[in-house]
Parts: sequence; C-alpha cells; structure tokens
Amino acid sequence: MQDPSGNFASWFGTDLEMSDATLGNLETALAENVTFTLNGAAVGTGRAAVMAAIRGAVAAGWTHHNTLSVSVNGDFMASTYRNDYSDGTSSIGCAIARFNTEHRAVEIHTMAEQARLLDGR
Repeated sequence: MQDPSGNFASWFGTDLEMSDATLGNLETALAENVTFTLNGAAVGTGRAAVMAAIRGAVAAGWTHHNTLSVSVNGDFMASTYRNDYSDGTSSIGCAIARFNTEHRAVEIHTMAEQARLLDGR
C-alpha cells in the first residue's frame, strides 16, 4: 500500500485489539471537530463525543478492529474492515475518512452489515 500523505500511518495499524493503548492512539488521530456517522446516522460530533461512543462499544463487547483493505489518496482513506465481538460474532463494514493537514481525521463515514454497539444494538 502506498501512503504518500502519511494519513494511514497516522491513523492506526491493521489488526487492533481494542485496548486502552489503542483507544489513546485513536483519540490522538481524531481532530477536535471530527464528525462520525454509522449507516448514515450521527454517532458523534467532536473528539470527546466520538470517543465516548467508541469506549461504550468496547465496554459492550467490541474486542478487535481488523482492517481488510485500505486505499489512501490525498486527504482520503477508504477501507473495509471486520469488527470482532466478545460473543464470538463479527461484522464486516467499510469506511471513508477525510484528514486535515495535521493527518487527523475530520470526517468518518462508515457502513456496517451489522451496525452493532455504536448504535445501541
């Protein structure tokens, strides 16, 4: 994968255990004014709100985020991923993120076949 913009490298790796360290790294990769949608519905606006939603999903059983494919060009990153949960299930999704000049995500739009945990299911 080519990443001349450095956006993917600033974002995170390909197989993430949803741990305190990972969440800290993710938080620093978000712009203060980030917006995050899941299946077209707002999850949060602002770093604190987005991280609260993600931490809530982790507390509810989200264990891993596995990047399956990624493409980066300029300010944009598109990816497919698999999320794994503590009950042994998983879901497949895709995301598009837009980055600012500091390589922090300012917009994240994601769709998932099973929109679990972040939307309360």
